[in-house]
Amino acid sequence: AGITGLTVADRLVRAGTEIVLFDKSRGVGGRLATRRAGDKRFNHGAPQLHVTSADFQNWLAGLGIAVVGGAATAPNGMSRLLRPLADRFDIQHGVEITSVSASGGAYQLATGETALPVTYRAVILTIPAPQAAKLVGEMAPELSQVRMVPIWTLLVGFDAPVSLRPDAVTPPFDKAIAQGSGTDWVLHCTPDASRETLERSKSEMAEALFDALRAQAGPLPDPSYLAAHRWRYAYADAPLGRPFAGSPSDGLLIGGDWTLGPRAEDGWTSGRAMAEAWLSLHA
Repeated sequence: AGITGLTVADRLVRAGTEIVLFDKSRGVGGRLATRRAGDKRFNHGAPQLHVTSADFQNWLAGLGIAVVGGAATAPNGMSRLLRPLADRFDIQHGVEITSVSASGGAYQLATGETALPVTYRAVILTIPAPQAAKLVGEMAPELSQVRMVPIWTLLVGFDAPVSLRPDAVTPPFDKAIAQGSGTDWVLHCTPDASRETLERSKSEMAEALFDALRAQAGPLPDPSYLAAHRWRYAYADAPLGRPFAGSPSDGLLIGGDWTLGPRAEDGWTSGRAMAEAWLSLHA
């Protein structure tokens, strides 16, 4: 139920295709993510949607999403940006698909050790390439070409505004993004720093990253909120190079932003391409 999956679902449903949409999380938006803690709100994934094409801008306009200065933001949190679209579907939340197998022109899905009670004519996966590769194996060998990088993210909130210089952060941080009035901040780490610490616990990383922030920014008050989030597959630094893997004639399509680049618009482009490829054969 990220931007790629919702784009596919929207186009297929409008063309009269019956779909079921599964997502292992409780929310929607994928990396258009927002963490809420009391009155605090952290856009700890993509801070905004960068828009480069008229087609993407028109699609967003159709959802009532305005683009200003080449970007779209959501005042109530990025995770709510696509809520009007997600509300059109009956999304099966909290369901993690753990295997995909093909037999007799149909696909069988399983969650845990339990096979789902129906088979499907086609499967469209909109998850990171390494996760998709584990599900489909030799059915999509081209996924091995994709290389994705991890990013640790620090979420830190204070009781009063704190002045940080986003242009002055240094490793382990790559960027600092103020959330609203500056009482709350999101700091993304560099890929290299994230790889080196990838398997450390979230609580351990939160403390370590805040210590690193204090070392760079000087005296800071104790935070009223502190957490770390691990994006194990943040974006692709070696994309697939085309909008999707798999084949519509085989009924297996795999896509996401990692096919074309690091931005959410790349995920939208992938989703639209997969839907059109399927419909060109089966509409």
